Amino acid sequence: MLLSIVIPAYNSDNHIKKTIYSIYKNLSQYEKDLIEVIIVDDGLNDFDYLKNIIKKFDKNIKLISHNGQNKGMCAARNSGIINSSNEYVTLLDADDLFIDDWFSNFKSTIKKMPKKANICFTQCVTNHGEITASEKNFTGWLYPKDIIKSNHAGEYNPIFKGKYIRNNLYIDLGTKRSCGIISYFRMSLDHPIWISDNIMRIYNISNPDSISKNKFSFEKSLELKYCYEKFLDLYGNKIFNLDKKSFYIFKQKIIIYKMFAYKKRFWKEHWYNRNLDLSFIVSTILLIMGPNLINFSLNLLKKFKIIKKYG
Repeated sequence: MLLSIVIPAYNSDNHIKKTIYSIYKNLSQYEKDLIEVIIVDDGLNDFDYLKNIIKKFDKNIKLISHNGQNKGMCAARNSGIINSSNEYVTLLDADDLFIDDWFSNFKSTIKKMPKKANICFTQCVTNHGEITASEKNFTGWLYPKDIIKSNHAGEYNPIFKGKYIRNNLYIDLGTKRSCGIISYFRMSLDHPIWISDNIMRIYNISNPDSISKNKFSFEKSLELKYCYEKFLDLYGNKIFNLDKKSFYIFKQKIIIYKMFAYKKRFWKEHWYNRNLDLSFIVSTILLIMGPNLINFSLNLLKKFKIIKKYG
C-alpha cells in the first residue's frame, strides 16, 4: 500500500461522514487498495455511530479509540501515525474534505518531491475558495529560519515519508490543540521541508470550532501562550541565533496571549522583553487598547503578521 490517511476525530459526528466520503468518492478500486484510512476516536459523542459509518465504506479503514478520553490533537495524530504502515502518511481533520482530484495531486506531489525531503506541505483551499498559503505559486524549501520568520506562511496539509514520521512523532504538550510550530521546526532541523503548490485539502473555516473563525477564548489563549513558552524553552537559543528579531516577536506573542487569557495587561514583562521595532510598537498599542477589543486586535495582529491568518 502507498498512503495512510490519519483522521483525528473529536466531537465531529456531524462532519466525519462527508470527510470519509471525500476520500473515496472518485477513486477506482485499484486506487482504494493503495490507501488506508486511520480514524482516531479522541472523544467522539457517539462511537457506535462512527462504527456504523465505517461499515459503509472501504475495508481498509482502521478505527483506534482513546476510550472516551480527549487527549488532544497531537496525541490523536501520533496514535494514528504509530498504527500506520504505508510509504507515505498524511493528515486530514475530521471536518475538512479532500478535493475531487486529490489522489492525482498526491501522486504528482510525491513524484516531484525531492528524494531528500522527509516532509512535503501541500496547499489548502477554504470552503469559500480562498487559498490558505501566503504565496500561492511558491514551490521550494522551508528552512528553520523561514518557520520562525513566518516566511511562506499558511495552512498546509503535510505529507510525510512514513518511516520518518513514525520515528519522529509530533511533540505532544498535552494540549487540546496542536502546537505544530514546535514539531515542524524540529523536523526542519533534520532537513528542510518541501512546499508544493498542489492542492489536496479543503479547509473548513465555517466550523464554529475553527481557529481562524473563533475569538481568543481563555483556554485557547492559555494554550497558545504555553505553546510559545515551550517553543522558547526548547529552542530559544537556536531561534535567537537564527534571527534575534523573531525571538523577541515570540516573547511579545506570549505577552499578548496572556492579556487575552487573563484580561489584564503585563507592562513589566512587555518592557523587559522589548526590541524596539514594529512588533514592539504594535504590541504596545494592543496593550494600551486592552483585551476587550479582541476582534479589532486580532485583525491588527494579522495585518502586521504578528499572527498568521492561516496556519
